[in-house]
Amino acid sequence: MAKYCEHYLILRCSAMIGNYLAKGVLKDILDGRPLFVTATSKMQFVDAYEVGAIIDRLTKVNNSNQVYNVGGISNLEVTVAMEMLGRPADIQKGAQFQFYEMSVAKLAEKYPLKTSLDYVKDFAKLVK
Repeated sequence: MAKYCEHYLILRCSAMIGNYLAKGVLKDILDGRPLFVTATSKMQFVDAYEVGAIIDRLTKVNNSNQVYNVGGISNLEVTVAMEMLGRPADIQKGAQFQFYEMSVAKLAEKYPLKTSLDYVKDFAKLVK
């Protein structure tokens, strides 16, 4: 990146959730679309509005030339998300187990992150 840009801020986001997003595991569950991950897959989530707040916070202080992992603290099993959303999922035959969890410790020093579970709980309240 330094080759192309003098000042940069890179955010590597986990699965984003929110009312106006077009795709993702939770969106597929809500829309009754097939899932290609197993119900026991573990995903890390973050709310799209929270990502906006994180960008706002990080750009107001000197974070030039930094890379941050953005997501909820820890991950969440897809079955737990299905239960919170109150919807079953159409798990496709041949679905693959996926495990996503990246360290968000660096970001947590600068922004008060919630857990993936809390982000999904908040989202489930909005869509019920």
